[in-house]
Amino acid sequence: MAQSLLRELEVLLLPDPDDIIVLAKCQSCPAQMNDLRVHEGAGEGIKHRGKIVQTCTDFKCNYTVYHTPAYMYGDAKWLLIRIAARRRDPRAFTDQLRNDGVVLRLAPLVPEPPPPGRFDCIGRCQTQRGTLRAGNRDLLLQGTAIPTPVPSALTQSATSMH
Repeated sequence: MAQSLLRELEVLLLPDPDDIIVLAKCQSCPAQMNDLRVHEGAGEGIKHRGKIVQTCTDFKCNYTVYHTPAYMYGDAKWLLIRIAARRRDPRAFTDQLRNDGVVLRLAPLVPEPPPPGRFDCIGRCQTQRGTLRAGNRDLLLQGTAIPTPVPSALTQSATSMH
């Protein structure tokens, strides 16, 4: 019962291919836009993996349009096939399903990595002197540790000039 309700909610979240406006021209420069594609999410772009995107054809321009939320990568590929088919024939793929009848699945959120540097525990983690013990990454992800601010190189160089 709960699983079928979850599937119905997932279907409601799917973008309708007819609502995706494919851009011809870049909004940032005079170049053309590439066709729709699935973002592969390499490096720091991992949080965008599985989104349907369009990028500028000018390699010097970084303009990108994210048309959908992130889906499981394989599901996003099926969504892209569906979008292309619906652009050719609006009657194609009337159900928002993969070809095997499974509802497309949104990708899980990628947690932000903890910042570098020392972490102070904010729970009952004090030394005998009353100072906070260093936390660890697991504590930070659970919300029981806070990162200690680390001055940036720019701040350090500005203060050393005075």
